[in-house]
Amino acid sequence: THPWCKESFQQDLMSIAIFPIKLKGTLTSIMCFYAGEKHFFQSEEIELLICLIDDLSYALERLECEKHSLLFYDSLLDAEERFR
Repeated sequence: THPWCKESFQQDLMSIAIFPIKLKGTLTSIMCFYAGEKHFFQSEEIELLICLIDDLSYALERLECEKHSLLFYDSLLDAEERFR
């Protein structure tokens, strides 16, 4: 058992659900949900949390794409300015 896990259960946290957050298929982080009730995370809660994580991963990917698009656009503007 990991130290953080032992400490969590000493704080009356009886359930944990951990989900991966991926960018372009690569694990970048995790999101953890805790509950004070044993067996709190049942199929309905898990399905909702999976949808939430999928939406979050998608949003992060779109932000990353937008960032790259803006950087590319800025480099095009710089190039245009230099060749005038």
